[in-house]
Amino acid sequence: MDGPRPPSQASGTGAKESSPQAQQQQQLLDLADAPMAGFIMILLQPVKETRDKQVSLWCSLILSYCQHTKSYVIDTQGDSPLFVNDSINRKLNSEARISFLDELVGQGRAEWLDKGKTQCLIFWKRVDEWAAVLMDFVKTYGLSQSVMTLDELTSGDDVRGTELFGLHHEILTRVLRFLEAQGKVRTFKGATPAELGVKFV
Repeated sequence: MDGPRPPSQASGTGAKESSPQAQQQQQLLDLADAPMAGFIMILLQPVKETRDKQVSLWCSLILSYCQHTKSYVIDTQGDSPLFVNDSINRKLNSEARISFLDELVGQGRAEWLDKGKTQCLIFWKRVDEWAAVLMDFVKTYGLSQSVMTLDELTSGDDVRGTELFGLHHEILTRVLRFLEAQGKVRTFKGATPAELGVKFV
């Protein structure tokens, strides 16, 4: 069918479609004066005052980036656009990545998933905030006394178009523990972790 073509396909423009990584890097720059744009923020700063500002900037950026991309786990050894900027041929080294993530862990906004600190779970919403999202969903759809599985709560048809869709199981598990301690849910073991049953009471 005839009609307007995307700019990358238009004849005579010479435009090139940017790669997914380049698009992510641009999104990163758009988020928060991106520290990766400045060389001073690539290396851990030796002066405490500067280092504190650097850590604060990176912590904010990590949370913003993960929320923007709906990412829940950061690989400290990978080449995520969060830590790599091809335009200036620089990347944040492993020591700095771990240092900034350690700070988020200390703030209760992240949790290491392994002893080697290669995988870090990010809470761009706090556990209590995710708990409020879940209970609002239950109230909105009248699911009190209903039983659902972890899979249904993160990838089922009922959660499509909600903040719960795609939520990492490790985060949901911590949310359910939080709510269970408050007497708002009961959990039941399933054949697999993804089939864990949840009853809203």
